[in-house]
Amino acid sequence: MAATKVFGQSNFTGTAAGSADDRLNTPAGISIDSSDRLYIADFGNNRVSIYDRVTQAGPDPHQALALGGLKNPHGVFVSPGSEIFVADTGNNQVERFPNYESLAAVNYAPSAVYPDYSPLGVAVDSFGNLYIADMANRVLIFYRTLALTNGANFLQEPYGPGTFLSIFGAPGQFGGDTQVFSTIPVPTSLANLQVLVNGKAAPVYYVSPTQINFLLPMSTPTSGTADVQVVQNDTGQVLGDSTINLNVASPGLFTTGGGSGQVAALNQDNTVNGPDNPAPVGSVLQIFGTGQGFVPNAPPDGTPPSGPTPSQASPAVLMYQSFVPAANVQYSGLAPSLVGVWQINVLVPASAVPADKSPA
Repeated sequence: MAATKVFGQSNFTGTAAGSADDRLNTPAGISIDSSDRLYIADFGNNRVSIYDRVTQAGPDPHQALALGGLKNPHGVFVSPGSEIFVADTGNNQVERFPNYESLAAVNYAPSAVYPDYSPLGVAVDSFGNLYIADMANRVLIFYRTLALTNGANFLQEPYGPGTFLSIFGAPGQFGGDTQVFSTIPVPTSLANLQVLVNGKAAPVYYVSPTQINFLLPMSTPTSGTADVQVVQNDTGQVLGDSTINLNVASPGLFTTGGGSGQVAALNQDNTVNGPDNPAPVGSVLQIFGTGQGFVPNAPPDGTPPSGPTPSQASPAVLMYQSFVPAANVQYSGLAPSLVGVWQINVLVPASAVPADKSPA
């Protein structure tokens, strides 16, 4: 089959290198996305050139835009999720960029960087795992993707600021130690590991060989995506990586059954609520959860509030089969003396069924 289009030259016989937006200088790698865009690792021009609507391109097409700030990139790959990975060979790293439509919003800056000595090629499989061909060390490096959930209900959803999250990995992915935080503020390093959210270290509550619990920083955006990396402190090695979707809030209630069963709640007298100790009608039930979203005047991440710190909005609370009146939600905000926990105080209405027991 004869070729019908050429990129980087005005015709099929030209060979001169150039730096204009319709020229290339030693193209070293290519990829294409699901919207028919062509990505070229332009080694000699220190950029990735992106051509839009390749099949519709006319003679001597111009690039739609370029990713600069690179040094002799050898490889480029567009993942199944449309993120752009670049083997930035001369800078000894692989860089991950958001999808094409989101590049302008982040000023064409990478969302994550993976240090590597002289990477030549990069690929991502259908599960989100990252593979890097390391020329200098004659190896292929594998970065396992991370599975994240809401730390209360264990649902995968867009997450809001201040949400407890759980990371699940393969056996031994996070080392061999199990540690629980024991200091306040909650540390941003535990068991020689850090969790970075868009490059910012987050408070880490728990680390085991297969699970990490951490708090999404209150400064996390309320839309778009965020990059989450687990990094080993002493070596800088990235043990896992993932992208999460963000939202204004991601409500989840803690339970006594690890995501199911009895909601974690205290009665008005601060005794534990349960089938044998129900909250009477007319009393205040204290419910505990996470994912309330941004809270004005919140203390620094990892630090408990010294007093009531209301959230921006009160939730709708369902008891049995109906929502309680909005006026019955007496408080929604950070739990005083607890780190990052959402507390909801609800006056149990007379309409609760059965009348003497009110499952939250």
